[in-house]
Amino acid sequence: MKRFLFPMLMILLLTITTAAQDDDTDTLPNLTLMSVQNIRELIDIPYRATLSPDGTLLAYEENSISGLCIYSFTDEPTTCTPYPEDGENGERIRLYRPAELKWSPDNHLIALTESSLNDTDIWLYDVQAGTFTNRTQDGYSGRFIDQEARGIPVDLLPTWSPDGSLYFFRYIQQAETTITQLFMIPAVDGGFDSILGESPRKLSDEDPLLVADFTDSVPNRFSFINNGEHLPGQAEVSPDGTKIALIMQPQNPDGYEVWVVNLLDGMILHRYPTVDISAVGLPEWSENSNFVPRGITWTGGTTMIVNFRNSTRRGIIWTAYHIDIETDGITPIFDFANVPQGEYISGTQTDSGLVTYPIPLIYEVLTPDRNYFLYVTAYRSRDSAVLEALPVNGGERLILYNFDADFHPLYGVIYSSIGTDGHTLRALISGYVFTFEITE
Repeated sequence: MKRFLFPMLMILLLTITTAAQDDDTDTLPNLTLMSVQNIRELIDIPYRATLSPDGTLLAYEENSISGLCIYSFTDEPTTCTPYPEDGENGERIRLYRPAELKWSPDNHLIALTESSLNDTDIWLYDVQAGTFTNRTQDGYSGRFIDQEARGIPVDLLPTWSPDGSLYFFRYIQQAETTITQLFMIPAVDGGFDSILGESPRKLSDEDPLLVADFTDSVPNRFSFINNGEHLPGQAEVSPDGTKIALIMQPQNPDGYEVWVVNLLDGMILHRYPTVDISAVGLPEWSENSNFVPRGITWTGGTTMIVNFRNSTRRGIIWTAYHIDIETDGITPIFDFANVPQGEYISGTQTDSGLVTYPIPLIYEVLTPDRNYFLYVTAYRSRDSAVLEALPVNGGERLILYNFDADFHPLYGVIYSSIGTDGHTLRALISGYVFTFEITE
């Protein structure tokens, strides 16, 4: 049963920080920063909080096992829907870790991956109706890692296409091989909805369609990484809907690759081993054995950005690369190649504690026009920080907001996200909601 939680409006009005500009801050074209809010002033426990594509709603878990809640930035009350029971054991579903809450482009549905503690399926949450549907129900209930689960489809990691179609991965462990496939549930015309007052597209009720079979390209084991918490995650469909970029682990534990797959015929168009990517933009003395991709996004029809975490004895280097699939060109967004040997690098700091090297993309979002990255840089003391913008195609970074000494970030339990309705743009980064007015 759906429950309503009425926000304490007076308290919220007192905790909103007006984003007054000063002489040390910059502005983005057609955007005016209006307010900065700590998400914990809006939601007590904002677990997995994620903005809707239009920026008017926040989805989050009430806690890790209870249910899904929708917070509105308008005067609508917060609604919470308990997770349904799944299988004969009577347990409520839990979500796969660290999979995100994936909003559909039209803000009507949220795709979820059920935890491996139960049966790993793709679930859909209807935001308007407050209902859950198991979209890939296979009739099996239990841990997919159990021996008797061999041959049972494990469906996970959903990602939406711009046209409203839903893609997901299927993994089937068998005695002699491991089947690894990509499926699609196509979007179809849904007819006029009298409640919504529009004609939204809906997902087909037919069985999912096989798009690609990667079984011959991956070993006999699970090949998807479990750490895609940066950018949109480990997979994203291109803006034109014809390709999907993936982070895969088809070889040894350190053998990550970036794949580009043609969604029209299922063929792998490009494979970029991380050993080739790490050959540029990092100092020769750094150790790149733990060079792990953390997220991927498209910046155009043929260009994408991949975020990496590189652990060395002298610190953790966060870096990102621009990949052009037409030319196979790989360009570091932040070039650390000239960092002196022995200098401590955390990606943002040096031994002196000053930001003297390029700022990395950590918990970043891409603006809807795909022109800028927005991210928060925290200084070593973590009692101050700045909101920055970086042009995707190169250029000087801009400082949009100074936290001064009042910075209380929230990492790990939420995901960075961004949304706009054409009038207002909201970005959720490092536990803060930045609200911009869109101007002409």
